[in-house]
Amino acid sequence: MTAGLYDAATLERWGVVNRVVGDDELLEKGMRFAHRLADGPTKAHAATKRLVRAYLEGGVDKADAETPEVSGSLFATEDLQRAVRSFLDEGPGRATFEGR
Repeated sequence: MTAGLYDAATLERWGVVNRVVGDDELLEKGMRFAHRLADGPTKAHAATKRLVRAYLEGGVDKADAETPEVSGSLFATEDLQRAVRSFLDEGPGRATFEGR
């Protein structure tokens, strides 16, 4: 809003960016992050993207209208069922996902 330019460290401190890495680390850390996303709950990621798209197209009302269908369909996925079982048996952060 002020047209000010800020360095990466300042933007990280303000929470505008998640992480700042040097040029020599960018490819390795970027690929590691991409693999982490790809190994994660891809069906849930797709649902999130669909709701964001709905919001961009029609605001909160459209996103709210799509939420029951989008969220509801996730409950039938093997990934969610396995994630819940993993959470109950092993605690948070240990679930694995297969995109099913």
